[in-house]
Amino acid sequence: MARIAAMGRQLDNTARLVTCILLCLLTLPFVTAGGTMPPTPDDADSVGPEVPADLDSGPDQWVDTLDTALSRPPSLRRRLFLGVVMLMVGVVLVISILRGVVPAVRSALTTISTPILPTPTATLGIAGQIGANIQLGAVHDHTFIIASAAAVWVHDGPTGIVTRIDPLTNKIVAKIAIGGNDVGGEIAIDQQGVWVVNSSTGTISRIDPQSNRVTATIKVAPGNGFLTSSPGTLWAVNPPKNTLTKIDEQTLRVVATLSTPTLPIGLSYGAGSIWVCNREGGAAGVTRLDPRTDRIQAQIDVSEGRALWCNGDIKITAQGVWVPIFDTLSNLRQHLLERIDPATNTVTDLISVGADMNGSIAADDHGIWVSDPLTGVYRVDPQSKRIVAEVALPGGDSMALGAGALWLTRTSNNTVVRINSSL
Repeated sequence: MARIAAMGRQLDNTARLVTCILLCLLTLPFVTAGGTMPPTPDDADSVGPEVPADLDSGPDQWVDTLDTALSRPPSLRRRLFLGVVMLMVGVVLVISILRGVVPAVRSALTTISTPILPTPTATLGIAGQIGANIQLGAVHDHTFIIASAAAVWVHDGPTGIVTRIDPLTNKIVAKIAIGGNDVGGEIAIDQQGVWVVNSSTGTISRIDPQSNRVTATIKVAPGNGFLTSSPGTLWAVNPPKNTLTKIDEQTLRVVATLSTPTLPIGLSYGAGSIWVCNREGGAAGVTRLDPRTDRIQAQIDVSEGRALWCNGDIKITAQGVWVPIFDTLSNLRQHLLERIDPATNTVTDLISVGADMNGSIAADDHGIWVSDPLTGVYRVDPQSKRIVAEVALPGGDSMALGAGALWLTRTSNNTVVRINSSL
């Protein structure tokens, strides 16, 4: 802004200088006419004021010029007088403006000759080192991953295959077919087993981690694609039907089907509640539910008055409830990260994380991980509320934290990548 103001002042001075020069040029004809126009016969008959005696002793040229000028008609004399005054004023203005313009021009030339460097940005730290690349054979956009200390589980929807990886050896130890050939679904792990929802078939499969076999199948409505568990209960959301399904893990039966705001696309359990991400929920972008009574505890507005949408996974840590956000009005497809305080059910932080981020996030007490499929993965520090570290690894899809590492599915080369955190 300071440079723009200085340039404006320079242009203003230049304009005034040009105006003064034009005035002087316009005055010259009057001055020239006053000094060279010969007297007409009528003028000669007109007797002007008598020249004082002391002037008669001056130079002849001066006397002749003054006598000629004074002997002219009054209209010519006024023109001559006005021209002289304008010429003197122009000279004064030119001198004063030049005193300001010359330093300004010198300053402008100095500014132009000095390159304007961009504001440096903080160099991001290295978030971790790649510990392994595990070839799966097929990884699609609808691939879900979850990790624990004992195993990493990957569900590839289009193939209907669940792959188990041993984090100690980084080797595939089992492949389990659960059916389906479409978008697949999320995975949940608890004491009862590994639960995998299949959107296309409308089923939830329980896998016994001891035998790596499917030991139970629960029938639910097709479209249920996102899953979590609370003690003794499974929860699944159905985006097309805008419903939340509650399932008793002991009886393997659906015990409740609850309505949700528009387009629920993610859910999680933490802080004693079920949290549901409603992509087009408006003022109810996140729903908080009591898992014992099935009653809504809060409808949380994540839009901040800016047409923001909840955009996928919800993760709960000791710092709060973390929600991926998509700015629907941004031309750059801007993505954000919101923190909700579970004590007040209000949004306390809104963090920009860049464009085209995936809806899948991972979080623990050290930070929140987000993935840009074009550039890599990034770690957000919950204290400074900024991206502080990165791993240049494009092509990422879904993520999970477990066994001391970050696990990332990559659609670009059909692999699961282990990233050993630098923390």
